[in-house]
Amino acid sequence: MTLNGAQAHALAALVHECRPGWDTSGIAKALYAAKDRDPFEVAHAALYAAADPNNRTPAVIPLAGPHWTRGRELASTDAVPGRVDPRCEVHEWERASGCRACRSEALEATEQQQHLIQAGIPRDRVRQILAGATTDIRKRAAGDDDE
Repeated sequence: MTLNGAQAHALAALVHECRPGWDTSGIAKALYAAKDRDPFEVAHAALYAAADPNNRTPAVIPLAGPHWTRGRELASTDAVPGRVDPRCEVHEWERASGCRACRSEALEATEQQQHLIQAGIPRDRVRQILAGATTDIRKRAAGDDDE
Protein backbone atom coordinates (compact mmCIF):
# COMPACT_ATOMS: atom_id res chain seq x y z
CA MET A 1 0.00 0.00 0.00
CA THR A 2 1.41 3.38 -0.99
CA LEU A 3 0.33 6.96 -0.47
CA ASN A 4 -2.14 7.97 -3.19
CA GLY A 5 -2.93 11.45 -4.49
CA ALA A 6 -6.09 11.99 -2.44
CA GLN A 7 -4.31 10.94 0.75
CA ALA A 8 -1.33 13.17 -0.04
CA HIS A 9 -3.60 16.16 -0.72
CA ALA A 10 -5.53 15.67 2.54
CA LEU A 11 -2.34 15.10 4.52
CA ALA A 12 -0.67 18.18 3.01
CA ALA A 13 -3.68 20.28 4.04
CA LEU A 14 -3.55 18.89 7.58
CA VAL A 15 0.18 19.44 7.94
CA HIS A 16 -0.24 23.00 6.61
CA GLU A 17 -2.95 23.66 9.22
CA CYS A 18 -0.61 22.39 11.93
CA ARG A 19 2.38 24.27 10.55
CA PRO A 20 1.07 27.36 8.67
CA GLY A 21 4.61 28.54 7.94
CA TRP A 22 5.07 25.60 5.58
CA ASP A 23 3.41 26.09 2.22
CA THR A 24 1.14 23.36 0.90
CA SER A 25 3.08 22.86 -2.34
CA GLY A 26 6.34 22.27 -0.42
CA ILE A 27 4.58 19.80 1.85
CA ALA A 28 3.07 18.01 -1.17
CA LYS A 29 6.49 17.79 -2.80
CA ALA A 30 7.98 16.26 0.35
CA LEU A 31 5.09 13.80 0.63
CA TYR A 32 5.56 12.82 -3.02
CA ALA A 33 9.20 11.99 -2.27
CA ALA A 34 7.96 9.55 0.40
CA LYS A 35 4.99 8.24 -1.61
CA ASP A 36 6.28 4.67 -1.89
CA ARG A 37 6.14 4.18 1.88
CA ASP A 38 3.12 3.03 3.87
CA PRO A 39 0.58 5.90 4.02
CA PHE A 40 0.15 5.54 7.78
CA GLU A 41 3.91 5.84 8.29
CA VAL A 42 4.07 8.88 5.99
CA ALA A 43 1.21 10.55 7.88
CA HIS A 44 2.84 9.97 11.26
CA ALA A 45 6.25 11.08 10.02
CA ALA A 46 4.84 14.22 8.40
CA LEU A 47 2.97 15.23 11.55
CA TYR A 48 5.91 14.50 13.83
CA ALA A 49 8.20 16.45 11.49
CA ALA A 50 5.77 19.37 11.54
CA ALA A 51 5.60 19.27 15.34
CA ASP A 52 9.37 19.71 15.66
CA PRO A 53 10.15 23.46 15.74
CA ASN A 54 13.75 22.70 14.66
CA ASN A 55 12.52 21.55 11.24
CA ARG A 56 12.46 24.72 9.18
CA THR A 57 10.93 23.30 6.00
CA PRO A 58 8.82 20.29 5.02
CA ALA A 59 11.75 18.98 2.96
CA VAL A 60 12.77 17.03 6.07
CA ILE A 61 9.71 14.74 5.79
CA PRO A 62 11.15 12.13 3.36
CA LEU A 63 14.60 12.22 4.99
CA ALA A 64 15.68 9.75 7.66
CA GLY A 65 15.17 11.04 11.17
CA PRO A 66 13.35 10.61 14.46
CA HIS A 67 10.04 11.60 12.88
CA TRP A 68 10.00 8.19 11.15
CA THR A 69 10.45 6.20 14.35
CA ARG A 70 8.73 8.37 16.93
CA GLY A 71 5.48 6.96 18.22
CA ARG A 72 6.15 3.36 17.20
CA GLU A 73 6.39 2.30 20.83
CA LEU A 74 2.64 2.98 21.08
CA ALA A 75 1.76 0.23 18.63
CA SER A 76 0.50 -2.95 20.25
CA THR A 77 1.46 -6.39 19.01
CA ASP A 78 -1.98 -7.02 17.53
CA ALA A 79 -2.13 -3.69 15.68
CA VAL A 80 -2.54 -3.42 11.95
CA PRO A 81 0.95 -2.89 10.49
CA GLY A 82 1.71 0.80 10.23
CA ARG A 83 -1.13 1.86 12.53
CA VAL A 84 -0.87 2.92 16.13
CA ASP A 85 -3.29 0.87 18.21
CA PRO A 86 -2.54 1.56 21.88
CA ARG A 87 -4.44 -0.42 24.47
CA CYS A 88 -5.73 0.83 27.81
CA GLU A 89 -3.17 0.19 30.53
CA VAL A 90 -5.84 -1.07 32.91
CA HIS A 91 -8.37 -2.70 30.59
CA GLU A 92 -6.19 -4.35 27.94
CA TRP A 93 -9.19 -5.50 25.90
CA GLU A 94 -10.09 -1.85 25.17
CA ARG A 95 -8.37 0.81 23.07
CA ALA A 96 -6.93 3.61 25.18
CA SER A 97 -8.67 6.37 23.24
CA GLY A 98 -12.13 4.91 23.76
CA CYS A 99 -11.93 2.70 26.82
CA ARG A 100 -15.52 2.17 27.88
CA ALA A 101 -14.50 0.76 31.24
CA CYS A 102 -12.43 3.85 32.09
CA ARG A 103 -15.30 6.10 30.99
CA SER A 104 -17.70 4.13 33.15
CA GLU A 105 -15.35 4.39 36.13
CA ALA A 106 -14.98 8.13 35.56
CA LEU A 107 -18.76 8.59 35.46
CA GLU A 108 -19.13 6.50 38.60
CA ALA A 109 -16.43 8.54 40.33
CA THR A 110 -18.18 11.76 39.32
CA GLU A 111 -21.47 10.47 40.73
CA GLN A 112 -19.69 9.40 43.94
CA GLN A 113 -18.01 12.79 44.15
CA GLN A 114 -21.34 14.63 43.83
CA HIS A 115 -22.91 12.35 46.45
CA LEU A 116 -20.01 12.89 48.91
CA ILE A 117 -20.00 16.67 48.34
CA GLN A 118 -23.76 16.81 48.92
CA ALA A 119 -23.19 14.85 52.14
CA GLY A 120 -20.98 17.70 53.36
CA ILE A 121 -17.55 16.09 52.90
CA PRO A 122 -14.93 18.68 51.82
CA ARG A 123 -13.83 18.55 48.18
CA ASP A 124 -10.18 17.86 49.09
CA ARG A 125 -11.19 14.81 51.13
CA VAL A 126 -13.43 13.62 48.27
CA ARG A 127 -10.45 13.84 45.88
CA GLN A 128 -8.32 11.80 48.33
CA ILE A 129 -11.00 9.11 48.62
CA LEU A 130 -11.44 8.82 44.87
CA ALA A 131 -7.67 8.85 44.18
CA GLY A 132 -7.25 5.95 46.59
CA ALA A 133 -10.09 4.04 44.93
CA THR A 134 -8.56 4.58 41.49
CA THR A 135 -5.20 3.29 42.71
CA ASP A 136 -6.87 0.20 44.19
CA ILE A 137 -8.70 -0.49 40.91
CA ARG A 138 -5.49 -0.21 38.89
CA LYS A 139 -3.63 -2.53 41.31
CA ARG A 140 -6.39 -5.14 41.11
CA ALA A 141 -6.45 -4.94 37.30
CA ALA A 142 -2.68 -5.45 37.21
CA GLY A 143 -2.93 -8.40 39.62
CA ASP A 144 -1.00 -6.59 42.34
CA ASP A 145 -3.67 -6.88 45.02
CA ASP A 146 -2.57 -8.40 48.34
CA GLU A 147 -5.67 -10.54 48.81
